[in-house]
Amino acid sequence: MKTTLVLLLGGVLLFVPGCDPSSESTGVVSPTEQIPGAIDGEFTLAPGVQGTAANVRVGLYRTTEEFTNRQPVMVTATDEQGRYFFTGVCCGSYYIDAWKDSDSNGLISKGDLYVAITDWNGCPSLCSVSSGVPASFCGQLCVVN
Repeated sequence: MKTTLVLLLGGVLLFVPGCDPSSESTGVVSPTEQIPGAIDGEFTLAPGVQGTAANVRVGLYRTTEEFTNRQPVMVTATDEQGRYFFTGVCCGSYYIDAWKDSDSNGLISKGDLYVAITDWNGCPSLCSVSSGVPASFCGQLCVVN
């Protein structure tokens, strides 16, 4: 297996095996492509935040440009308990975020709930998905100021 990526989220280190380079793809699943991996997780509200973690949009992005322009390659939504699940995730590295558009304006704006997996400097961090190895990413939704 390829080297391991270390992901820091909320003070917890997650180690996710890297993909075999021969199995990496573009991140877009074609109808004939084998379903190689899955990502699941759960988002909760930060302490003191009112509301629910249901119907939170969770996005996967292949590049920082996609992340910055909010153009995910895959999107899902959380269930009533804040859990989400992606299937058919191609092997590779992804940026991930979760967002609840509280004012329905289509923008991340004041009062929305948001979290992105970032490093200590607030920069987006990559997570890796391997064939047959489910990845799990969780976090706390905070209110955008």
